[in-house]
Amino acid sequence: IITHGNFSPLVHWGFHHLRIHEDDRALQNLSYYFDWSVWEIFLVLGSGASLYLADEEILLNGKACIDFIRENNITVLHITPTQYSFLLNEGKKLETLKQLCVGAEKLSVEMARRCVESVNPGCRVYNMYGPTEATIIAAVLDVDTYDMTKQEMLLSMPIGKTVANNSLFILDKSLNPVPLMVTGELYIAGEGVSRGYLNNPELTADKFIPTHHSSFITHHSDLLYKTGDHARWLPDGTVEFLGRADTQVKIRGFRIEPGEIESMVSRFPGITDVIVMALEDVPGEAQLVAYVVPSGEDEALSISELRDFLHNHLPDYMVPSAFVEMEILPLNPNGKVDRKALPKPGRENLDMGHEFVAPRTPTEETIVAILSEVLSVDTIGVYDNFFNLGGHSLIATRVVSRLQKTFQVQISLQDFFRNPNAADLAKEIDMILWAAKESSVSSTDEEDQEDLLL
Repeated sequence: IITHGNFSPLVHWGFHHLRIHEDDRALQNLSYYFDWSVWEIFLVLGSGASLYLADEEILLNGKACIDFIRENNITVLHITPTQYSFLLNEGKKLETLKQLCVGAEKLSVEMARRCVESVNPGCRVYNMYGPTEATIIAAVLDVDTYDMTKQEMLLSMPIGKTVANNSLFILDKSLNPVPLMVTGELYIAGEGVSRGYLNNPELTADKFIPTHHSSFITHHSDLLYKTGDHARWLPDGTVEFLGRADTQVKIRGFRIEPGEIESMVSRFPGITDVIVMALEDVPGEAQLVAYVVPSGEDEALSISELRDFLHNHLPDYMVPSAFVEMEILPLNPNGKVDRKALPKPGRENLDMGHEFVAPRTPTEETIVAILSEVLSVDTIGVYDNFFNLGGHSLIATRVVSRLQKTFQVQISLQDFFRNPNAADLAKEIDMILWAAKESSVSSTDEEDQEDLLL
């Protein structure tokens, strides 16, 4: 439920801070049912500027969108980082822009640099953050004036400071403020906070919390909105957005924030965009998959080197099992990544580091069948490493149990770790079976000799 009272402070802030003039031309880039379009439409028209509409086929086509911006001398653009990467892939500067407002998704450091490089020096670049419940925009960072050297310690570009009579709070589960550089949940108070959800009192009560604590009482609001976003205060007074709390996943008992992995992947040279997801082909056994968009400017992306880079900077359980190279990330009508449209990874995305070799012996065939079933990977070669296929110690115990039962041999977990592919495992098992057979033959011969002596 958004009122004029919620929205007016934001429009006034935009008018005075962004200084959009009557000779400016803005592209209505976002769907009219997406909350950001309200800001886009009323800020532009309320400032006396012109609003240009374009077909969806143009907006979601990088070349066509750039051509439209140039031909119509567009000076103001609101866009998501993912959609803007479509434009950047065309390799052309957006020379007509005077205001570039990026938001609605986490902005990586690398993407922020590319944004600045893609426009003229006089163009202002902003990173904007805000949920619908707090009336579209609650915090803004002026990227141009921010010291990029601070970014070595950060996971993403900060979302800046509050705007339009809003206040930000980062709290723990007991609603106590957290110290600097400590992750907590982001709460918003101020004139932008709405009254709640229409005809949904239960959800309203859960997300909109009365400010009983004295340190949260402001003359602008008596409610705190619980965003569900993880964030932390930085020493310079800005806020770093770390990702959604509901995107947190559990892998082998460890709680993982995919945004942390995405930030590390984006630091690897030659990558312009990345999304990390947890896919669960087998119930209860989620696997991390990274969808990466190479820049295409340098040499071909080496997944092996990327994997080694991540192993050097992240715990093993945070390194994705598969890496899927994408030309572009699919978008939904709101300009955000359409996660449902991302393809499932295949063997070609696992980067085994060698050519595929099919099973050559009955033992190898049996082992490959067991690995394929346990790992939910359709095609496995005899030299494919179990751990590069997405395996880990918990799955390894299941494999060892199956091997023991199938071949009737005693093989330990340590034996499996020393031989993590079907070819080496087959040699190990064949040797055990051969030794057992020889022992059986030897025992039979000794019994025969005893019978003769008797």
